[in-house]
Order: sequence, then structure tokens, then C-alpha cells
Amino acid sequence: MTDRFLSSLYQPRTGQGIRGHRRWYFCESVVKAHFPQELIRTCGNCGHFFTRCCPGEEQLREKGYDPESSERLCHNYCVVYTDGACLNNGRRDSPQFCGLGIAMGTGDDDQLSVPVNEEVDSGATRTNQRAELLAAIAGLNVWMHAFVNGGFPDKNTHTKDRRAVIIATDSEYVVKGITEWYPTWKARDWRAADGKTPKNLDLFHKLNDAAVYLESNVGVDVGFLHLLREVRSPIAIHPPSANVQQYNVIADGLAKEGAEGARAASMSRKLTKNSEPHYKFAQPKNRLANDPNDHKVMYKSRSSAESDDFEPRHFDLCLVQKDGSPR
Repeated sequence: MTDRFLSSLYQPRTGQGIRGHRRWYFCESVVKAHFPQELIRTCGNCGHFFTRCCPGEEQLREKGYDPESSERLCHNYCVVYTDGACLNNGRRDSPQFCGLGIAMGTGDDDQLSVPVNEEVDSGATRTNQRAELLAAIAGLNVWMHAFVNGGFPDKNTHTKDRRAVIIATDSEYVVKGITEWYPTWKARDWRAADGKTPKNLDLFHKLNDAAVYLESNVGVDVGFLHLLREVRSPIAIHPPSANVQQYNVIADGLAKEGAEGARAASMSRKLTKNSEPHYKFAQPKNRLANDPNDHKVMYKSRSSAESDDFEPRHFDLCLVQKDGSPR
């Protein structure tokens, strides 16, 4: 493994966790003891994705258990793969169509494909960078609703650390943007080094707001993990014989599916069965405790689509307003 690849996974002489402004790193001992494709694993029971847990594996060994058993997999550090796609990105002679892909587990209910339209990103130019940012925002939003509705029980945490959700993406733009550039822009009164307003600052604000809401109101830490594109997906599933590209490719495929859905929807507001994206907008069943407002994530996953009609009403990707209050 190259030094660049290793440096994307851990920092020497530091433990596992979130460093700086939400950059996720594994502990050095875990990275050096396992193949890259073993660092993120799948629970054999719930099917969700989780990172390896340094404290948890040590605790299991002390108790005489096998840390490789999926039955005792640490559930503390949840992983959500996100990807954005843009058909005809950067072309002036053709319209652009974008889609979002989110995968937080192997089940149909844990994988979402979202076409980007005016309900999702109103008045904005369609670009790949915006699609990647929208996917990260949607990933946090969708994971939050699953978490508060009991989708991630507190079993097998094996650590006293706060629960964390990690956005895993091959977009360096998203990871560096939110973990490095965003704090610098803030110090410059929201200006880039050239004195201009950074591109897509509105979405970086929304991504930060979503993370702040989870950290402050839900009690969950947020981290971002960069998957180097030179090896496509350096993190995948257990066991090591599995395809190292599998989960990132799932998110990539869902994003492309969403982009195709956006193109089809631009031609007709009613999609045929053959071109229908595997999702529907729907009101969330429950609300957060003591929250008088809906968070307005309106979606259904692959297995819960009920109608061939494609009539999205609203997809609020920002969990909170700029003053910090819930929408």
C-alpha cells in the first residue's frame, strides 16, 4: 500500500476516531493488522456497515471471544457510502442530469437512489460536485431518520465512545471541503483565498448544519472518510476474498440510476415501470422527541415503493436553519 493510501486511513501515534474538523481515521494497529477490504465490515444480522473498532476488538479478546465473528461485530461506528453522478457533466451542448446514491447496508431498505430535480436542488446548475455534496447531505439525513426510528440498536458497541456515523465517499472535494476548507472559509468570513465566495458554499453550509444537528441534538458524532479513487474503493467488506469495490460501486450505481431517473422525468412526469427509479418520496413515520416540526425527508426505499406515479413533493436536505433551529 502506498504512503498516500495509508495516510488516508490513519494518523501515526493516534487512536481511532474523528480528528480535526470531522476527518475520520482508523487506529494504526487495525490498519496494519488487516487488509484494506477488512476495515469496514457487514453485520450478519442487521446487514449494516460498520468500521472496525479498536477498543471493541481488544475487549472481545480479553473476554475470550473471536473479534472476527460477525455476531459480535461492534456497532458503534456506522458507515454510509454516498456518491453523486451527473450525466453530461461540464458539457455546454447538452443538459445535465444528476442523481444521488446512498448505501448504509446490504438490504433494499438501506439503499436509496434519488434523482436530482428542482424539489431537491432548486435553481442550481447541475454539476458532479453538487451531486456529491447533495449525496453526503442526504446520507446523513437518511441515516438520522433510520437511527431515531430504532434502525440501529445499541447492542455490541464495545466502547464508551459516542456513537458515530461516517460518510464514506471517493469525492476528495467533499471530504477536503468540509474537513479542511470550510473552517478556513469561516475564518475568512466565508471567502476563499482569492477573496471570492467559494463555489457551492450553500451546500457546504447544509452539510455542516446536518452534522451539527446530529452532534448537538441526536448525540452522534459525524466523520468523513475519503476512499482513494486510484484503488477505486480501498474499503469494502469482510471477508478479504470479497470484491473490494462492492459497496462503493453500489452507491455509484444508485447515483447513476438516479441521474437516469432525472433524465427520464424531464421527458415525462410519469415514468414507466422500466425507467422508474427505485425510490418514492414519503413522509417519515416518526418525529424526533420534542421536535414540533417534521424534518421533511420524503422518500421510500426500493422495497417500499407503492405507486408508478412519480410526484415528488419535497426533499429537505438541510436539517436545520442557519440560526440552528430545526426546520
